[in-house]
Amino acid sequence: MLKLALTLIAILAIAACGGDSADQIVGSWKGTYEGETGVFIFNNNGGAILSADGDTFRGTYLVRGNLLELNYKGESMFVTFSINGNLMVCEATFDGEKHTVVLERGL
Repeated sequence: MLKLALTLIAILAIAACGGDSADQIVGSWKGTYEGETGVFIFNNNGGAILSADGDTFRGTYLVRGNLLELNYKGESMFVTFSINGNLMVCEATFDGEKHTVVLERGL
């Protein structure tokens, strides 16, 4: 569960505050990573909430173009993202590996 949470936080952190891209991510998104499902909520005030397997994580986000910076418990993570309709594709590299998660809006 923590692996999903951290992966999704890292991936979604790059999609949030400021500019047109930031406006596009505001709302709720649902995605699955390695068999675990999480729901992300991006608020229009730069706040982000992830709920997965009964746990909730709160942080902040900042969007610059297609780069999302997510701040959680004093650490920053960076993710690139693209939105096509109701889908957001997020990619992040950490621990030397590239990770991709596809999220669907409004679930």
